[in-house]
Amino acid sequence: ASIPPAAGQGTPLWEYWSGPVAAATWAMEVVGDTEIRTCETCKKLETTPGKGLTYKHRDMSDSIYNDLEDLVNGVTPMTWQNLNRVSAPPGVLVDDTVIAAIRKRPLDSRPTMIRKLAGEIAYTRLVEQGRLLTQMLRSGVKEPNVSNLQSAKAVVNDAIDHLQVELDQLDNEIKTRQAIAKLTIQRIVGAEEREIQNTRAPSRAKPTGLNSLGQP
Repeated sequence: ASIPPAAGQGTPLWEYWSGPVAAATWAMEVVGDTEIRTCETCKKLETTPGKGLTYKHRDMSDSIYNDLEDLVNGVTPMTWQNLNRVSAPPGVLVDDTVIAAIRKRPLDSRPTMIRKLAGEIAYTRLVEQGRLLTQMLRSGVKEPNVSNLQSAKAVVNDAIDHLQVELDQLDNEIKTRQAIAKLTIQRIVGAEEREIQNTRAPSRAKPTGLNSLGQP
């Protein structure tokens, strides 16, 4: 790909979120939010449950579909940031070659192709973000203010356990989806390469049955 690198490229946090605040918001949507109080007479815990990983797939799939469509139609430029939004690094990467290949597909088949690819990439992004969130929670529980408060440790560890269960349930499906997403990209790019080869190949005239003198 000819797209130049950008700040944050290669850093998981920035490849999947726009920054720490966005990552924290995403985490609260998935695992929920618990406020822990240390006062004597007040309610110790106030909990807002999360919705889990699976519920986010449809929204993510729709978002990737719209972003892919904008890239294919030239509405948005092919910058690293825009391509990263429709990728699932490091396993599934959509680059300018893939976008160019989709542009060469028949107009009536593009929406189906983009929808299929978006759904597959969304599943892969979902698992990668879930794994990153698990790592962040495990790091966070080591923070002194958390590690010194048993109730806080219990809340974080419970969130990690629930998240891991979801990841385990999705793992087999995601592996399949990731393989399919890679295969879909390979087919898109491969079809374009075959067309280029066919265009460049010299035409071969059918034999006429005549020699150089025009005789049979």
